[in-house]
Amino acid sequence: VIDKGNWSNVEMSWSTFGGQYRELYASVLQARCQHDGLEGDQETLAEQFRLHLHRGLTNLVSREETRDLTGFLS
Repeated sequence: VIDKGNWSNVEMSWSTFGGQYRELYASVLQARCQHDGLEGDQETLAEQFRLHLHRGLTNLVSREETRDLTGFLS
């Protein structure tokens, strides 16, 4: 369970985040939601994306080798 109260207050548009690949990322996200039996509405897609991003960031910071900039870049 992810505590949504700890989510970052950084806001970014989908276009800025995805850049030239934003449509591809959106399609992959929609396909994953469909595979998981979830609705394809904007609210569900946004929540699932935030959950995925949070899991990835949590995974990165939990690894000893990525806890500092040198380790992260190696």
